[in-house]
Amino acid sequence: MNLCINPNCDKPQNSDSNRFCANCGSELLLAGRYRVLRQLDSCISGDTYEVKEVGSDICKVLQVLTVDKPQVVESFEKTATALKVIDYPGIPKVEANDYFIYLPRDKAVRLHCLIMQKIEGLNLYEYLAQSDNNHINEQLAVKWLQQAVNIIQHLHNHNLLHLRINPSNFIVKADDDNLGLIGFGQPHIQSEKVIYKAIIAYTPPEQLYGNVVPQSDIFAVARVFAFLVTGKDPSKHLHIYEPSSNEKTWRHYASQISPKLLDLLDTMMDEVPMQRPDTDSILKILTSQQAPYIELPNSVKPSLSIKWGKFEINFLLSWVLATITGVMIGGLIGFIIGFATEFMVGAITKNVTIGYISGGAIFGLITGILVGAAQSLVLHQHDYKYKWWMLVTILGFTIEGILSVLTGYGAKGEMIIIPSFAVGIFQWLVLLQYVRRAYWWVLVSSVSGAVGIGAYKAVQYFLGNAYSIFGGILGLVGFGLITGIFILLSWKD
Repeated sequence: MNLCINPNCDKPQNSDSNRFCANCGSELLLAGRYRVLRQLDSCISGDTYEVKEVGSDICKVLQVLTVDKPQVVESFEKTATALKVIDYPGIPKVEANDYFIYLPRDKAVRLHCLIMQKIEGLNLYEYLAQSDNNHINEQLAVKWLQQAVNIIQHLHNHNLLHLRINPSNFIVKADDDNLGLIGFGQPHIQSEKVIYKAIIAYTPPEQLYGNVVPQSDIFAVARVFAFLVTGKDPSKHLHIYEPSSNEKTWRHYASQISPKLLDLLDTMMDEVPMQRPDTDSILKILTSQQAPYIELPNSVKPSLSIKWGKFEINFLLSWVLATITGVMIGGLIGFIIGFATEFMVGAITKNVTIGYISGGAIFGLITGILVGAAQSLVLHQHDYKYKWWMLVTILGFTIEGILSVLTGYGAKGEMIIIPSFAVGIFQWLVLLQYVRRAYWWVLVSSVSGAVGIGAYKAVQYFLGNAYSIFGGILGLVGFGLITGIFILLSWKD
């Protein structure tokens, strides 16, 4: 298949044997060397094609400028000149004679053409779509961000701005899984903002008004990486990236990323261009070994601070309420049905121990179902995608229901401290897939259980047994607060 690149040709498809377009008569062998195989992209300023040089099996990219305005042509020529001298991994190479002007048969418009190296691989949209998760971890984010900023730095050192950075123009190279940048030779035209909403979502505010500076590319890179670590495409979720009550909610969807890296991305996306760091500053931050701003892989420590906003307060209140509701309602229903089960099974088997075990298992099972369901709902509503949370919570409570009757804890009203340990172990099996240093969850769960028991006993001691229900609620509040705060600290890998 040969394609005609005449923008006025309505039947561009031609057979391989054709030298001229069967429809418009334009020459198909460009510059006497290249045949056009297929169209890759199209925009208001031009078209992008895949081409192959006669006598070669290597595919290249052809960027065709269909706008013949002096300012646009000047930008296109500047891009071609810079790419001819830049030799850096991740930036398409351009040979000396690979910029030329093509005249279709109708000569309606001069087409400026640029042949570039084709970087093979998946773009970032395709990469995330094929990955197991809908986001990347911190180790990969730091690695790729360093590569992206190095690429941008080389462009800026040659007085070249990209101005069309978005996930479709970053390629995960097939040969080494490093980043490459494509999309060169497509000048930004203001009127495109109506058509290219996906691009506009990654475009800094000043560029929409025709003002561009090197920091304009910095903004776009940060917006791309905010998408990578959250899985939330700005073209579909732009509202979470915009300031609201002095906070940007996109950060809440990147719980696997350290606050320091999120702070860097936030700074790179500052609305004021001059407040954004330059490439040297970003690379220094990413690679510094002296009091590092971002701790690189294998040295990331959990943050012990939380910026309290609406999201954090809402999550914590919901988590505490879910814990109280699940334990109180589930415990009450579980106690009634468990007691009946204990009596019936004991009578049928004529074995008191089996009756105790059955009753404890039912008590724990029903309590676990209510607690697991309530907590899973809160986690899901706040976009913490912890798979199997409900199942492991049920298993943990069931095991602890059995242990409680065997050890006599149920009779003493101290059961909460047991599931706080054992359920913590079961929940740890889920958290270790998401949370950095997840083993702390077992300790946090046990400590919160101890705090809950302490609060319950203190109320009984100072106010009497008449206030036991109040003591139980107070203990569950303490339990929920401690475990909820741990989740907000987001120690994910």
